[in-house]
Amino acid sequence: MFSATFPKSARKLVREYMEEDYLRIKVGRVGSTHQNIQQQIVYVEDSNKNQALHDLLFSGGPQRTLVFVNSKIKCDIVDDFLYNKGLPSTSIHSDRTQREREDAL
Repeated sequence: MFSATFPKSARKLVREYMEEDYLRIKVGRVGSTHQNIQQQIVYVEDSNKNQALHDLLFSGGPQRTLVFVNSKIKCDIVDDFLYNKGLPSTSIHSDRTQREREDAL
């Protein structure tokens, strides 16, 4: 099993179905971020979120950016919005084939 995140429910499945000597690899500390990652919270009304994201992306210099959302549908909506604004954008979620995900990366 591979995942960027492992919620408790997934860890329970691992303990239930995998060999007892399975190996879990963690990068960094769980619940923390690397010192080079900056996090900030910006409160925005739902109706203004796409434009706020666009403005945020252009507030700094050109850079690669990952945007996390909470559903596959929202992932595609954000991808469409950014693409229609002329930004090179793609999405990665479970409705895409492994090949499509790798190409996106």
